[in-house]
Amino acid sequence: MRPWPSIAAAALLLSAACSPFGGTASASPHPSPVVSPSPSPLLSPTPSPTPSSSPTPKPSPPPTSLAVYILSVDYGFIYAQTVAGSVCNARAIVPPGKDAAGISNPKGTDANGYVTWNYPTPPVETGTGQAFVSCSHNGLSGTTNAYFATGNN
Repeated sequence: MRPWPSIAAAALLLSAACSPFGGTASASPHPSPVVSPSPSPLLSPTPSPTPSSSPTPKPSPPPTSLAVYILSVDYGFIYAQTVAGSVCNARAIVPPGKDAAGISNPKGTDANGYVTWNYPTPPVETGTGQAFVSCSHNGLSGTTNAYFATGNN
């Protein structure tokens, strides 16, 4: 007797015993095709865009006015800010439409652009006053205003 048929039979029985299909071995007349993953297409390098000359951005036009801000105002006090090195003038109008006396002008801003005015506060009518600040720097100028209460408010 040849050893090959008995080895083949033993392998078949061992294979059937280890089968996930409940130990039943059946020979398929046609072997199942083995599905192999299809090769993925090779990625070709993405071409870099050809650099094109873009127009040089135009510089912003120079400012035509000076920004001036009143940060705090009250009857007798004006606190403003603009560009450092500016020269400023203040004015206050109190009821009934009179200029407040004693405001020292002109004044220069400090290194941070701040400027302050303190002026006398004689009794005036109760109402609303208005402060104006005008500044200039290197040929530019700007003005702003703010309201404040007067009298016994």
